[in-house]
Amino acid sequence: MKWYLKLLMGVFLPAIIITGCGTSVEQPVDPEPGEEINEENQGNTVTEHELDPKEPEQEITKSVVLYFADNDLMKNYRVKEEVTAPTEEEIIYAAFEAWMEGPDHDQLASLVPADVVVETISEDNGTAYISFSQEIHNANLGSSGEGLLVEQIGLLLEQFGFAQVQILVEGEVKETLLGHVSIDQPYATGDSQKIEWVNE
Repeated sequence: MKWYLKLLMGVFLPAIIITGCGTSVEQPVDPEPGEEINEENQGNTVTEHELDPKEPEQEITKSVVLYFADNDLMKNYRVKEEVTAPTEEEIIYAAFEAWMEGPDHDQLASLVPADVVVETISEDNGTAYISFSQEIHNANLGSSGEGLLVEQIGLLLEQFGFAQVQILVEGEVKETLLGHVSIDQPYATGDSQKIEWVNE
């Protein structure tokens, strides 16, 4: 009798152990009604930008008036030029950058050293406060050339609605720009109608 029990135990016990230790298989989840599973596209994520691409911001282009001296530094002339900036507020900086790059006319000259930077332009009660980097002191000009340079800065700002201008160097008021013309107080931006066009 004992041998019969041992035989039964030897046959059924391993089967019970194997059944209890079987590998668990995760059942597939049925898709919701109307939902299809595309195996080829699984794992491909569509970004919000791809669904709704944004248009790149358009830059603003405007015609401005720039002022340059003749080669003999006798008088200033005005010329029109197109400038481009990301916003309306930055057009004024674009105008000064174009001015500092110099004229495209053989009979005109730039009075600004190439490495000068316009640091800031601000406004207070109709007066423009424009700060240049210290390199503006490197302009090699006499009293007449310095006067023309100061006039150009004022006239450039006049077209943006300013009545007066205070020139700063690295944010500070200086007695003179190059040793000849006083800039320690705001001065009138000038009358552009008195300046000839370069082609006239």
